[in-house]
Amino acid sequence: SSKPLRERYEFIIDVLQEAFPHFFDDLDFESAGMNTVIRIYCPNRPDPLPVHLMPHGFLTIMLHLIAVCSIPDGGIVGIDEPENGLHPYAIHVLMEACRQRATEHNLTVLLTTHSTSMLNDFREEAYQVYVMDLNEPKQLTPLTELRHPEWLRYFALGDLYGKEFARMGDY
Repeated sequence: SSKPLRERYEFIIDVLQEAFPHFFDDLDFESAGMNTVIRIYCPNRPDPLPVHLMPHGFLTIMLHLIAVCSIPDGGIVGIDEPENGLHPYAIHVLMEACRQRATEHNLTVLLTTHSTSMLNDFREEAYQVYVMDLNEPKQLTPLTELRHPEWLRYFALGDLYGKEFARMGDY
């Protein structure tokens, strides 16, 4: 495989091993004509598991990582509710992986969420959180325009969601 593809593959493998350390070991692909099959290897199992037996959360994070690794340097990717099917630790690992990849490849990763756990990962970057209000002409308002950044530093952003900045009836 080519070096850029190998780097992407290794990034995805490393993140999956971090997010699911007791469950995931490796993956590979088998091609037959126009069909490609993914094989998932688990620790202490010599035979791969078929992808249809994999947990939803595992497949979710794998697909999000593939999306983030598929965009060219300087590109933009949007992921709607990446936390679906993921436990809080896997959410945190995914967010750190997105940050790392975005920094290394000058990417913009747009995420939409209702997850308090995911919002908490942005405590130090409240300026990167936007609040959506379809009734406002601007529709997306930086959280730091709604609340002073110094005030926000005293709270976990997830604790404020629904109380301070979510407008639940507007969607």
